[in-house]
Amino acid sequence: MLTADISRKKHTSINGKYTLDTPKVINAFFSISIILGVILHFNDIIATNISRMAIIGSLFFGYAGVFLFIIKSSKKLYENRIFYIWLILCAYMMSIGIVFSGGLWRSSISINWLLIQDLRYVMYTAIGFAFANKSLINKYHQVMKFLGVAAIIFGVLALLNYDFINYSIRYRQGTWTISYYYWWLSAAIFAYLFSYSRITGKDKFIGYGTFITYVVLGILFLKRSVVINGVFLIIITDYLKPNRNKSNNKYLKLALKMGKIIMVIILVSVFWGDRIHLLLADTYFGNVVEAIFSRFEIDSFKTYDRSREANLYFEYVSWFYWIFGQGIGNYVSVGGHFLNALHTGFYNIIYKGGAFYVLFWIYLIKNFVKALFVKNRLSEYTLVCLCVALSATLSLLYEFSFTYTILPIGYSTSIAYLVQNMKKRGN
Repeated sequence: MLTADISRKKHTSINGKYTLDTPKVINAFFSISIILGVILHFNDIIATNISRMAIIGSLFFGYAGVFLFIIKSSKKLYENRIFYIWLILCAYMMSIGIVFSGGLWRSSISINWLLIQDLRYVMYTAIGFAFANKSLINKYHQVMKFLGVAAIIFGVLALLNYDFINYSIRYRQGTWTISYYYWWLSAAIFAYLFSYSRITGKDKFIGYGTFITYVVLGILFLKRSVVINGVFLIIITDYLKPNRNKSNNKYLKLALKMGKIIMVIILVSVFWGDRIHLLLADTYFGNVVEAIFSRFEIDSFKTYDRSREANLYFEYVSWFYWIFGQGIGNYVSVGGHFLNALHTGFYNIIYKGGAFYVLFWIYLIKNFVKALFVKNRLSEYTLVCLCVALSATLSLLYEFSFTYTILPIGYSTSIAYLVQNMKKRGN
């Protein structure tokens, strides 16, 4: 059960004057920043003036909310320790970024990526960690439900705008279109909403709808990560779901079993068997399935384009940068390729923050593993957070880099809530 220690007192009186309800203001600032962040998902196709206003607005309201949260929570450092550890880590990355860039951080291209990507990524991560506070966690869930409804609507619009022609499949023409930008919202939030629906049995329309939107559109865009993420989340939520919440609806059970069978067939087809080519030949869906299977066969983790990108970087730089990282606002060029970020999450951790950022994730993952061993003592909502945290950890192997989407909002709150509250069964 999702609970939060939210005060019923809307405001206090000082000398006859009312003060604002700080959690409510913080939530409002965070929500405005997130909505503006969603607008920026369409940055490549919206007017420049709208884009600039959205960037400035998302940063202003986001950091204003973070500042108010610092004031509110400054006496409860341990209860919000992930948030404050993150701020210290960000201060470190910003400092070395300025020092290591040798003044290049002031160039127009560096400032552009600093504003649209790095500052917003660390801000949304901080917002997510702040939302894990007991006074805001219910607000976070409401924000996520709102985003879930928007993601489903976006999914319908994406399908209506999608060009269902075989040429698009062969040359992956579906990406970097308006349909692709619509998909980004579900990609940012599906893990939380689907895990919440599966573990608690609540908000199924939003949870399953967002998940289906993410998977269906992702497969149309030939995203291999969609298959991996989808299979993993179904398995882990099924494993962690409390017995009392397992559905008695025979039709729902049958649908879930069929879904699992299909996932198993996909995995077997990808790694061991023929691709059921004869059944699907000469159909659009068959061509999509064959194309995504082919993408699995073409690459291994060593030949994956994102791995090649990282290998090129690590061959180029000395061990000094492996240890300390490049920092925020400092971007290097390798082989003529400008690296605003390394696309694979784990590699990007080393790229941005070096050993210090790695230690932060080791600390988090240590707590995730610990939570797995005491899963029977965890509350429903903490189990939801565990599913999301494990999904994030898996994603580090092939995605989950710094991004200008609102991706951190979908994961960081669950991570912080799990680490800070997993010892308390009532949470």
